[in-house]
Amino acid sequence: MIKKILKKTWYSKIGILSILLSPIAFIFLITIKLKYFLYYKSILKKKNFKIPIVVIGNVTVGGSGKTPFCIWLANHLTKKGLTIGIVSSGYRGSSNSPQTVTHNSNPDIVGDEAYMLHKLTSSVVVSGGNRVEATKLLVESDNFDLILHDDGLQHYALKRNYEILMIDSIHLYGNKMLLPSGPLREPLNLAKKRADIEIVTNLNDIKKFENNSLSQYHILTYNKEVENTANKIVKPIDSFANNKIHLVTGIAHNDLILLSLLKYNIDVCTHEYDDHHKFSSNDLNFNDSCPIFITMKDYVKLSKVNNKNLWVLKHEIKPSETLINKIDDDINRLISYEN
Repeated sequence: MIKKILKKTWYSKIGILSILLSPIAFIFLITIKLKYFLYYKSILKKKNFKIPIVVIGNVTVGGSGKTPFCIWLANHLTKKGLTIGIVSSGYRGSSNSPQTVTHNSNPDIVGDEAYMLHKLTSSVVVSGGNRVEATKLLVESDNFDLILHDDGLQHYALKRNYEILMIDSIHLYGNKMLLPSGPLREPLNLAKKRADIEIVTNLNDIKKFENNSLSQYHILTYNKEVENTANKIVKPIDSFANNKIHLVTGIAHNDLILLSLLKYNIDVCTHEYDDHHKFSSNDLNFNDSCPIFITMKDYVKLSKVNNKNLWVLKHEIKPSETLINKIDDDINRLISYEN
């Protein structure tokens, strides 16, 4: 309940609650700026690795498409012949020390996003614990051309060679206030100053964003199909038009999914849980036989559930050509420089 109240406060005009929380936000601001100053003036030492480090993150709390883009980028670079390693925070996983993710890993231990990164890429994925220690474990495991960090912009102790700032096109920066008054993890100017590229994500129609100065580097997101977990049949979402479905999500924002479903006049009964919710089969028990739609991120925690009504959304992203060209040029220069 508290999280829902905060989320509503963060993504609306500055209200009474934001103002009441501003003293805490001010303390957070001082803490962040002091930490930033100490690391970027080398008073506190950052850990440097010989392998180029690329950090994919955001400045706000919640989803901005980091993990789907990390999956796309890892696969994109792998196709070019590069050997890619990935570090995931293992957020909401129970492991306190870094570990390599395998097919037998438990998503509740290594984290749902880490398991999904392993499942959908051919990269070695290390999850959990301190990011510096996780990177050390990854470096010791193989020879990599590049290491991607899914999240971690605010982990100043890790020296990085390239920063990708992801910006959710639907929520942007909310009320632009720091936690807990707003959704910002750090002052916006600090994140923007460090970023090598800013990418607008979660777009389903570029025309709605074409007059924005950030639209040059963007990612279109599609939810066009679902796959049944029992028989592996794939159906277009529009085939469920005029029918009732249950949408079960444990993600930061489900707005884009809802838009995809509602445009086909689907009767959506939503069941929203907190981001990284630890699902059980009981969360899918409804008193009907209607289809149940769930994201891949949530399904990795329910893969052993046998439910013929369960359908996984096939989430697709399409980076703009200008974004692909920019990333390719920058990564090529980065690797050439490091070598």
